[in-house]
Amino acid sequence: MKRFGLRVDVCHLTALTEGVPPLLDLFRRTNVRATFFVALGPDNAGRGGLRRIFQPGFLRKMWRSRAWKMYGWKTITAGWFGAPNVIADAGAAVLRALAESPHEIGLHGWDHAAWQDRMEQWSVGDVAEHLRNASDAYERIFGRKPLSSAAPGWRISPRLLRANDLHEFAYASDSRGECAFRPAVDGTALTTIQIPLTLPTLDEWMALGQSAPSFFSEMISRIDQAPFAVLAVHAEAEGRLYLRDFAGFLETAASRGLVPVPLGDVARDLGRVEPHAVSMGELPGRAQRVLIQEQRQS
Repeated sequence: MKRFGLRVDVCHLTALTEGVPPLLDLFRRTNVRATFFVALGPDNAGRGGLRRIFQPGFLRKMWRSRAWKMYGWKTITAGWFGAPNVIADAGAAVLRALAESPHEIGLHGWDHAAWQDRMEQWSVGDVAEHLRNASDAYERIFGRKPLSSAAPGWRISPRLLRANDLHEFAYASDSRGECAFRPAVDGTALTTIQIPLTLPTLDEWMALGQSAPSFFSEMISRIDQAPFAVLAVHAEAEGRLYLRDFAGFLETAASRGLVPVPLGDVARDLGRVEPHAVSMGELPGRAQRVLIQEQRQS
């Protein structure tokens, strides 16, 4: 038996109300537990898409990943007209179902679109405020403080990681990398452990012209071979348009002795966690720069 981390990103209202319920049903039938990272603030997903429309590679990625089907028109136009829905309020019923489930629930920002697009101009105080708004909503809904956070789109610069320590999270999953680590910023190792995503996402894979079935087949192979593996799925994709493909992936994983677990379980099982420097960089299939774990010098 080999365990790997499984996280579900819930970035907007459609992902929560239409993608999470089928995933909860699938996980219940397959006895799978995961970490759900949920954005809780205003749903400006459509407005964020408009801001990104002229970024290099963005339209090509949207076309290749069949974004109009994956996200739906409600999400594509979210925030265009009038006040946006607040996810914590409009999706309260599904959040209650999540609260009653055996899954782990962490923060995925407050205004997901604003974070993803404006983060590089923010201060540590700006990030801390967004986390505080999300944390307050989380505590109101779930009756406890959040123990983990994942930056929207893996978009957080090294200097902004200090905000995690201010909130005293047990771990964060803000980065892309190869193993668990403590971020080293300006020569100082921060307290909050990073559980990075080690594998590509479905939308990144499809942005490179690949198919959904080939993605899940490749992820089985990579998880089987890697000493440390964390997979992220998106509720609007694997919970809707690609639900059948994802169910097949879970069935194959089980047959190979690959067991998905919440990221909190991964964090609790860690031994010594070494510091690693981090930097903003580019990844194949992703239009925006993300936080990347740097390899230690031998």
